[in-house]
Order: sequence, then C-alpha cells, then structure tokens
Amino acid sequence: MSGNGNADDDKNNNEKCNCLIPFLNNNLQGLANSGCVISVMSTIFFIHGLIIQYFYGTHVIWKNHFHITENFFHILKYVDHVFVGLVALILAYLGQKYGKLKWIGSLVIYLAISCFLLILPEIYGPKGNNSINSTNIRDRLLCDHGEFDNITVMNETYSNNEIMAYLLFIIYQLLYSVCTVSLFCHAISYIDDHLLDRSPIFMGLFFLMYSLGKQAGLYSSWLIYFLNQMKVFTTTVWLSVISVLCICGIIMTTFPNSLSKVASGDSDRNPDGFFQSVLRILKNKIFLFNLLAIVLVDTTLTNFQIFENIFVEAKYHLRKDTIWLSFNDSLLLQILSNHLEQPIIAASYIITGLIITYLRPSASRLIRWNLLAFLSIFIGFSLTMFLKCDVNIKTEYSHALTLTYCSSNCSCSLDSSFRPVCLNGATYFSPCYAGCRTYNNERNVYQDCLCGVTTQTATNGTCNQNCHLIWILAQINYIICRALFAMACIITLFIILRVVLTKDKALALGMYLTLFGHISYITRIFYDAIKGKFCEINGSTKCLLYSNSFTILLASCTLCILGLAIIITAYLWHATKNIALYDLNHNQSSVESEDDSPNNNTTESHTLMENASSNNASTDNVGNEDPNLHQPLFKSVGKGAILQTDF
Repeated sequence: MSGNGNADDDKNNNEKCNCLIPFLNNNLQGLANSGCVISVMSTIFFIHGLIIQYFYGTHVIWKNHFHITENFFHILKYVDHVFVGLVALILAYLGQKYGKLKWIGSLVIYLAISCFLLILPEIYGPKGNNSINSTNIRDRLLCDHGEFDNITVMNETYSNNEIMAYLLFIIYQLLYSVCTVSLFCHAISYIDDHLLDRSPIFMGLFFLMYSLGKQAGLYSSWLIYFLNQMKVFTTTVWLSVISVLCICGIIMTTFPNSLSKVASGDSDRNPDGFFQSVLRILKNKIFLFNLLAIVLVDTTLTNFQIFENIFVEAKYHLRKDTIWLSFNDSLLLQILSNHLEQPIIAASYIITGLIITYLRPSASRLIRWNLLAFLSIFIGFSLTMFLKCDVNIKTEYSHALTLTYCSSNCSCSLDSSFRPVCLNGATYFSPCYAGCRTYNNERNVYQDCLCGVTTQTATNGTCNQNCHLIWILAQINYIICRALFAMACIITLFIILRVVLTKDKALALGMYLTLFGHISYITRIFYDAIKGKFCEINGSTKCLLYSNSFTILLASCTLCILGLAIIITAYLWHATKNIALYDLNHNQSSVESEDDSPNNNTTESHTLMENASSNNASTDNVGNEDPNLHQPLFKSVGKGAILQTDF
C-alpha cells in the first residue's frame, strides 16, 4: 500500500503546475492541456527560427556598425553547431531528470534576456547617423570611392562599445545553441510521451513553425534595409518578438511535468545513470543505423550550405550573399531563393507527419522512403554539381587581383569582395575594377565605366548567361533536396523515438545533435584546411576567388558521404524488410480501448530496448498472431512498444 501511495503522490506532483504561488498554481492547472502546451511550444519554435534568420539577415549592418570582423562572424556560425554537439547529451539527460518543460521555459527566458541585451551597444554607442542608405553603399563600390568595409575605429568610445558587442553576440549565440538543444530534445520527447499516436503530426508542426519563422525573419530583415535603419536591435519587430518569447518561456515554466489526461505512466520516470543510459542506447543497432544515416545526410547538406557562397562564386561566378539580401535579383531567383524554399520545406515536414499518423506505414516502408529520398538527393546533386560554367576574370595577372590600366586611378581595394560585372563582353571582378563611376538604381546597371570601349554601361553578373541558368537549376535541385531531407528527418525521428526506452528518448535525440555536431565540424575543418590550395585570385591578405577544382572536390566529398548514407539505409531496409511497424490486426479504436484498460499499465513501460535485454519476454501481452507471419518490429500497445525482432 505504501508503494502505491508513493506512486500516487509522485503522479499528483507531476500533474501540478510548477508555479510557486498556490492561487496561480490551482488556476493554471486547468490550462495544463495538450492544446495549450502545443500552442506555446509552436510559438517558441516560430520565434526561434525568426530571431536567428533576422540576426544573420541583418549581419551586414551590425557588422559594419560595430566593426565586427568577418572571421568573428564565421566563428559565431561555428558555435551554433559545435557547441550544440558538445552540450547536447548532458543537457538532454538533465532535462529528462529534472523536468523537460522547466528546462525549456528557463532556457527560453535566458535566450530572451540575451536578445534584450543586444540593444545595449546600440543605445549606449556613439551618436551618429542612424540610417543606412543602400545607394551610398553601392557608391562605395565604385571607382574613386574604395570599399565600404574598410572602416577604422575612430575613438575609445567606439572601441569599448565594440568589445561589449562582441561579448553580447557570443552570449546570445551560446544561449541560442543551448535553447536549440532543449527544444529539439525535450519538446519533441515530451510531446511523444503524452501524445504517442499523434506525435508525428506535432513533430511536423514544430518544424513547420520553425521554417515559417525563418521566412518571417527573412522578411523582417529586409524591412530594416527598406527603412534605411542602422540600428537593428532596437526596432519594433525585434523588441516585440523577444517580448513574446519571454512570455512564452514564463508560461512554459508553469506547466506540469505531466499532463493529467494524456500522460503515460512512464513519461516522467527518472533516467538511470548518465553513462549507463548512453551505453544502453549505443547497443541498439536499429537506433544507430538510422541515426548515422540521417546525420551523414544532414552533414552534407549543412556543410554545402556553409560553403555555398564560395561554391557559387567559384562554380557560377555569381555573388549570392549581397548586402541587399538578393531582393534586387531576378524574379525567378527571388521566388526560388527567398519565397519558396522555407514554405516547401515546412510543407514537407507537416505532410510527412500526417502520412505517418493516419496511414501508419510499416517500418520497412518508412525506411524504404528514406532510401528513395537519399537516392533522389544523390542523383540531384550528381546532375547539377558538375555542370561547367567557364568565365575568365579580366586581370593583368591570372592569380592576383590587380588594377588594369583603365582603372588604375580608381581607389579599389586589393581585398575587395567579389561582385562581378559584365562590360563589353568581358567580366570584371567588381564595378570598381571596371572603372564604373555611377550606378543607375532604376535600371540596376553601372554607368560611366572607364574600361568601356563600345559602351560604358556594365551589368551585374558575368557575361556568360549559362552561369545564371545553371545556378537556377542548382537552386531548384537544392530546394527539392531540402524538402526530401525534411521528410526523412521526421521519419527517422519517429523510428528513433520508438526503438528506445521512454526515459531515454530525450537522450537519444541529444545523441543525434552530438553526432551531427562532431561529424559536421570534422568535415568543415577538412574543407577549411584544404580550400587555400585552390585559390584562383589572391588579394593582399586573403583569397578572393577559389577555382573550380575546389567545387569539384566539395561535390565529390558530398556525394561520397551521401553514398555511405545510402548504403547504411539499404542495409537497414534489408534487415527489417519483413518486419511491420504496427500491429495491422488492431485498429485505432481497439488501441484507444486498450489505453483505458488498467491492465495496460504493465505494458506501457515496455519498449524495444527492454525486450531486447530479456530473452524470456512473453508475447502474451500483444494478442494472438499468425505463427506463419514474421514477427513485427514492435507493436503499438497502449502507449508503449514491444520488441519482436532479433535484429
């Protein structure tokens, strides 16, 4: 009796709200339902995507405003993946042990505070011109104006303000990375604990909201340029968004550890020791093969995205990351790069979740879908990454950036950014090196170019129009590949959450982030170490343009890693070819009736790992089966899963 009493007390405590004020605790408990929790989580995912896209989308402004170096900006990007890989396992474990929602809410609040602190360098910085004029910045790219990014610190006040900005940017990025771990590990596993049958829908919903948030962040960053604002962290958009984020974090901390109406008996069981739990997960072959395959594909796509600017410049001789965020590009590129990518990815997330929830496909079919997705990504990259686009940059020396005779009187920087223009059938490194002195904003052309013979008007981009067409095809392929990966991601997460113990779900997701952080970092170090050997045009202090050989190496490594992921997935599909994911003899109504049965309390704690460790596990719990059929991988019984394979 005492044991049952303690269990009831623990359950009641888990169902109580975390608010310390008794009056609020009793009133908030009525709001502790799945709909409210999902709404708050979805809002957090949306804002999480918005603030990171806004932060990077406005980087040209705050980099120049605080004199942030390009190397430091790249370090911030490294931190987002490396730090996640370093802390993911321990944070996932601690969240499972001490309360997932408490960790989510607390970290979200800290993230909101760090976002608020970013306004300090702008508020207490030296007073001056608070607007940024895109026309003036373009003029600085022209002849006799030099480069806009060669700025010197004027006084000690600027210097102190920059130090504060550096520190706050680091704090923000670290807290953002930690919050990413908590949302990925704790939010998804929490929803899967409480809404097992419908969890794929909500996983898709969370990632959908994150993608739509990134789209909203892109548009918000554009707004700063359109309004000619120099201060990006004191705007109404930024302050409003982080205020909502802080409120959501506070609400999240008041939710109970378990939802009384839908919580499974095992959802909040404390995990075993850290190393014991990790070793148990690593012994699960199904988990490891699924995890390794999706991490390899994720690594290839992420690293390709990181080096995409270098790839686009070297392969297609185009400039992708302009300070105007490409909203002066052609309509087709606008639609592909800026308006369609995130919505298509978001749609792939939610559609996959709906299909898994309502069609209940077998494990073999899900793995086969992953295999087809990875094959499609491999074929798509193979068809576009090796297309040729030959362009000769007009310089006096083939491997160094020098001024031609016609532009010798221009104050062009020897470390200027690559912004090609076409003049008289020749491609110049930038408008300054073509001797262009004015820019026509209405026609989007450069005029009064000293190097012109038959005409003095230069157009953006290279003279080889095939480069533009090939890039459009590559953009279409990349969007399709990202959508296919989104589908595979939901499938893999669903399988991972079903093949581990309930108390190990968060740790299993943390292992995904850990493995991804380390593998992606290792490959990135490799690319950074060797890319210097493929420099085509050198500046005074850095490489300004890489050769096509580097793009071939990057493409070859990408395809090799994708091929390894395909082999692993094919082996996994073969090993589970005759294994079903669900018990097809049980319909949804029978599952719901079993949920209400008190006898299912003994089966709710069973998972694949528990039965794998027991050779004498009984199959009486799962009903009668045809002995001529292969045993299913695991069966949905109440809110648990039972292993029926020796894989």
